Amino acid sequence: MSRRALLAVCVYAAVTLATGYLGQAQVRDAAPVTDAMIPPGDLLPEEHSPRGGSGVFVFALPARPSPDLPGIVRVTIEVELSCPSCAAGLERRLRRLDYVAGVGVNPSDGQIVLAVEPGRHPDPAAVWDTVRNAGFIPDRMAVTAIGHVIDRNGTPALALSPDFALPLVETDSLTAATTAAGDKLVRVTGHWNASPDGAGRLQVESFEVL
Repeated sequence: MSRRALLAVCVYAAVTLATGYLGQAQVRDAAPVTDAMIPPGDLLPEEHSPRGGSGVFVFALPARPSPDLPGIVRVTIEVELSCPSCAAGLERRLRRLDYVAGVGVNPSDGQIVLAVEPGRHPDPAAVWDTVRNAGFIPDRMAVTAIGHVIDRNGTPALALSPDFALPLVETDSLTAATTAAGDKLVRVTGHWNASPDGAGRLQVESFEVL
């Protein structure tokens, strides 16, 4: 081998080693993906494999622009899901609701979780009615939402947008928490109290000032 050829081989080997080292350093220094990086309300819905196989793959919904964006964050429905085909039909109905970004179904736990488009607010009454009209009887429906507590016709409500407010069940603890919060943004979680006339209210169970 000539001196020129030997020099070329040495240069190539040095560049290859350096490139491999840098690649390993980038992988080693990269921050691991954790559950904390997925904002509340963003699910990993399943889709059928594009290769036509029986497997499924998951993808993350677009990240919420701000964790404190007013709107409904998520809705969790507790309901009996012993019939797989019936549960699939209910899932399809829920996916068609306005502002629903994803639906996660867990038959073993009897839970359906709705992820909501950032800053949007599907009507809890409409979600409840969709479950009932599909032939299911929900045991409980939990709602997590962010907004400002306001007085609407003498009763408390959580304003999620200029034209939509979530009615709240008035309690002494809610009144005290609302007074302390003032006009600050709050995050509330509670269960939906449905009523025959459709005018349900959210029974607040946790209250956090943001």
